[in-house]
Amino acid sequence: MRDNLLQGNVAEYGGGLYGWYGQSATMLDGNRFLSNTATAQGGGAYLYRDSGAVYQNNVFVANQAAQGGALYLSGATLHFIHNTIASNSSTDGRGIVIDRYPGLLNPAAPEQIASSAAFTNTIFAGHTVAIFATAGNTLSVDGVLWHNIGTSIDAPGATTTRQHEFTGDPRFAADGYHLRPGASAALDRGSPSDNHRDVDGQLRPMGGGRDLGADEQMPSVPVGPAIGGIVNIKDLMGPGGITVTVPPGAFTFPVDLQVAPFPPPPIQITDLITNGLSIIGPPFRIDPLVNGLPLPTLTVSLPLTVTLDYGGMAPGGLIGGLGLLEVLKNPGIGGLGDMYRLLGPGCGPPSSPGGPVFSVPLCQIGGAPPFVQSASPEVRTLSPAIDPGYESVYFLFVGEIKGYSAYLPLVLR
Repeated sequence: MRDNLLQGNVAEYGGGLYGWYGQSATMLDGNRFLSNTATAQGGGAYLYRDSGAVYQNNVFVANQAAQGGALYLSGATLHFIHNTIASNSSTDGRGIVIDRYPGLLNPAAPEQIASSAAFTNTIFAGHTVAIFATAGNTLSVDGVLWHNIGTSIDAPGATTTRQHEFTGDPRFAADGYHLRPGASAALDRGSPSDNHRDVDGQLRPMGGGRDLGADEQMPSVPVGPAIGGIVNIKDLMGPGGITVTVPPGAFTFPVDLQVAPFPPPPIQITDLITNGLSIIGPPFRIDPLVNGLPLPTLTVSLPLTVTLDYGGMAPGGLIGGLGLLEVLKNPGIGGLGDMYRLLGPGCGPPSSPGGPVFSVPLCQIGGAPPFVQSASPEVRTLSPAIDPGYESVYFLFVGEIKGYSAYLPLVLR
């Protein structure tokens, strides 16, 4: 179960989700549980007799219940990796309850099935009691940030293991779970894991290590009417990586310009969509952020320049001239579109300073500003940069990633 929004639901048990007998193959990844209500237990989710399921990159925010505002485990064994659990409420004041089955429902029952829960690289924020575990259950935390918490763990009679705990402000954006640009107590503090994407599908780790919680903070730079800047992501392609240069005046109001890479598409998809081209780096988005959240459209008055270092990978083929390609609905999201070559002389030529490095200006077809990068997946553009040997590196809008357009660096084979 991946990339779903579960919001505003009401149930007796499990406002957003009722998990029943999940197995080790069960994976919940990148889901958002927001403002759900359980009149009894588990505002975000109630997990009954789940065995070995994994919950990663999920968000539990502003859910409510009588017991366990975010989650209630009843005879369940689960592993939670890179989740954000924040501002949930309950009558019992507990964000998560780890209970036996039937446990609190019938503590006198002769057969009690214990729960076991492991929380890795998780943020807990805004709870009276973050985790409550009844006697006979097992709880471990490894790489956890506590913020605005009365009691982090209340576990009388339970077996607990605790390591790599931190306290501090994660500095959430207005949505309550994305990390705003700048300092955050969640940055680079994650324990090792094989999780390589966040709740938005973006690559992790970025920077010096994994960030705690569901969101990985992406590189960004503050820019505005009189301020330019440079955003660089190294070591994703060649040593220089991906660099976006913003001239002063490109934006008419202050924003944080973010560059966010995504995991490369599966080889079955890349062979289909590239049609004779080779991928030289990960897909990535360029987003203006206001108060930590992306605007629906990127609009600039002056061209941004994207420089790609593809690390010595030699492109093949010869293409003369400068052009722009338009791609309609690439097959990564359904249906191979036609490609058209259009001239765009107005925004300046691509350039190569030498070696496997190319710079490509972003501008409208035809070259006239402003350049508008829409979130709509209907139309994509691609612009080639030409080195002195007339070999070509391409810069492509992929059809859609997590509902948004993204760039994919390509070379002709």
